[in-house]
Amino acid sequence: MKNYIKDIREKIGHQPIIMSGVGLIICKDNKILLQKRADNEEWGIHGGAMELGETYIEALNRELKEEMNITPIKPRLYGIFSGEKYISCLSK
Repeated sequence: MKNYIKDIREKIGHQPIIMSGVGLIICKDNKILLQKRADNEEWGIHGGAMELGETYIEALNRELKEEMNITPIKPRLYGIFSGEKYISCLSK
């Protein structure tokens, strides 16, 4: 279901939601390729939110195609990150 997160956001605004995302660290010659985010002007890795029904590989391929027009070759799982310390949108 394309634009799932956008559709949910239109209904609930900025209330916290549970969502999954993917990211890829692209390394070559001990250098990491970063992108400057349009939303906050910060540097970050490539990736984004998964759409409903996507596998993580499908989401990764879609995001990298959208952002850089590339398809990753043999991406490897680095880790799974979850839990309270990753909630950044709630006021402390």
